[in-house]
Amino acid sequence: MKLNLKMSKRNLSGLLALMMLLSVFLLPVDTLAAKKREPFYSTKKADSYVQVVSVKNKTLVKDHYSTSIVYGDKKDGGIYEDVLRGNVYLEMANGSDDLSAVQVELKAAKDKSLQVITGGQTVQILAGDTEEVTLNLNETTLVKVDNDNTKEDDQWSYTISGGKSNETLEVQVSINVTYPEKWLKKDYNIAGFDTPDPESVPAEKAKVSDAVAGFKSLHPMTYQVKKGTKADKVMAQYEHDTNLVISGLENNYINKMNVRGHAELEEFDINSYSGWMYTINEGEGWYFPNVGVGSKVFDKQVQANEPIKMIWHFTMAYGQDIGAPWGAPDGTPGMPYAANSRRTEKAFKQLQVKDLVPQWADSNRALNPVK
Repeated sequence: MKLNLKMSKRNLSGLLALMMLLSVFLLPVDTLAAKKREPFYSTKKADSYVQVVSVKNKTLVKDHYSTSIVYGDKKDGGIYEDVLRGNVYLEMANGSDDLSAVQVELKAAKDKSLQVITGGQTVQILAGDTEEVTLNLNETTLVKVDNDNTKEDDQWSYTISGGKSNETLEVQVSINVTYPEKWLKKDYNIAGFDTPDPESVPAEKAKVSDAVAGFKSLHPMTYQVKKGTKADKVMAQYEHDTNLVISGLENNYINKMNVRGHAELEEFDINSYSGWMYTINEGEGWYFPNVGVGSKVFDKQVQANEPIKMIWHFTMAYGQDIGAPWGAPDGTPGMPYAANSRRTEKAFKQLQVKDLVPQWADSNRALNPVK
């Protein structure tokens, strides 16, 4: 049973998708024009707006790509612009020497120009052209894609990083169901994100209770993975090694999970602000990565003897109950505008586009630095 809200479930689903970058249905790229409003996710080089043509004086083993687009409602009179998040990871040969100054020939694919921000400078690559750019693959390079948005919005962007084939990282996975557990105990109260009394929805209470019991039987697991591995691959391994059942990984998004033999927890359970969101602690801070599970690349070394920690939380307040700050995909602060406004239809209508970034516009907090 769900709360009877004025906003339709379809509208809520769309806004939740924008909030959590809950993409996407895999569509052939040639269908995008006909299905403009559908989200899009691809790991194909051909679908990337940033493409690697060659690497000079180094041996490139493989270039890995991710492109995720969530289409806004601006063209239909709404307030959200389209949003793209993507990444390119360069897997270099083990014998490669210093990767701090690698000359990479990049192409501005399709019909969009690029701004590559590297070494304190911005290199412009016009649509269809290629340019040689010196990149520090040990760090994350930001690439802005010209989508006719204002420069300060930075709604279309890629990151580029890299590493050697033999480099590994440790990633620890865990599940957090603290918030539905609190709801069952009538101990959940986040202003502005109402939930029904569990006694008033006995079927929902029974379902959530069974689901929580299943998740409580799980334990964190730590994996040694190749540098450049994406979060969805780690989650798929966690699913394989436990009794967990995950839905949505292939679409860059987890919409429901359950432990085998137990009920599922899925978006819109308990209330209309709920769903699965993940946080990352990469040794520099705890934060929401602001990209889908198939777009998050583990490419950073962390403190000795400390794994990267990926926690999947079931939120019932669009992440406000989790309390993590928002960061760039690599964890650094400085992503663009955040709305500090309560989620209501009235509040949304009062906001200006420049004040919003869809992934965190509903979080009811201003952007916090990652610490």
